[in-house]
Amino acid sequence: MPGHFPDDPHGLAQFDGTALYEHADPMQGRHLDWNTLVYNFGRVEVANFLLANALFWLERYRIDALRVDAVASMLYLDYSRPPGGWIPNRFGGRENLEAIDFMRKFNTEVFLHDRQRISATDLGHLTTIAEESTAWPMVSRPVDWGGLGFGYKWNMGWMHDTLNYVSKDPIHRRHHHGDVVFGLHYAFFENFVLPLSHDEVVHGKRSILGRMPGDEWQRFANLRAYYTFLYGHPGKKLLFMGGEFAQEQEWSHERSLDWHLLSQPRHAGIQALVRDLNRLYRSVPALHELDCE
Repeated sequence: MPGHFPDDPHGLAQFDGTALYEHADPMQGRHLDWNTLVYNFGRVEVANFLLANALFWLERYRIDALRVDAVASMLYLDYSRPPGGWIPNRFGGRENLEAIDFMRKFNTEVFLHDRQRISATDLGHLTTIAEESTAWPMVSRPVDWGGLGFGYKWNMGWMHDTLNYVSKDPIHRRHHHGDVVFGLHYAFFENFVLPLSHDEVVHGKRSILGRMPGDEWQRFANLRAYYTFLYGHPGKKLLFMGGEFAQEQEWSHERSLDWHLLSQPRHAGIQALVRDLNRLYRSVPALHELDCE
């Protein structure tokens, strides 16, 4: 996670007694939202440490995707900071120029590693994915085009709008159709992932099923319609664990998923639907080959 790191005494904070990995000035070096520390991307040693960490996961564990968390917080020096509580860049702007350079170098290194991996092994392509929630342009466009070089960007707007729409009682949706169609106005500006992620099923937001209105039959019918809409919409799909069988409770790291729900026909039916949608998605080229164009 190059976006930030905790200030635990056994970690990287004040590693050698000085601000080695972080900025010394808290107006640059501390995230106020999460009370964590910000990497000093302007230091070559820090950038190389983070790049080596990413390549380790690719080489040792042979993973095929790297998701970078909280990219928006890396891009802007004034992210969640009060007026006057941040330090502008050398041009007087709010863009974090060192972090932007790091992300471009990061994605270039991963791209080069991908070329070597394809030629040396039988493993498939790998990609990088940005969790980025602002209108920053060309997040998923190549570095030599002026982009950040990520393979994909999370479509946070689509997620918020459509969950807001599907959570309403159907009698009220006629006034909110814009929420469900607006995503198509910008669907091809980036290579998007449609994220029903871990962030959407914690902290009192309820599970995806828990947001559905109506009685039990209506809630499951709404969920089936929403998942089918997800698979038919341009953009790659992301469904967090538990969503595939309509987990009722929010997700928690302190307990397992509620697998016992699969003994109930409606929950087993959602699992069967997701299985069938996955098979359909893979077998119909129109659903996946050019969904970013």
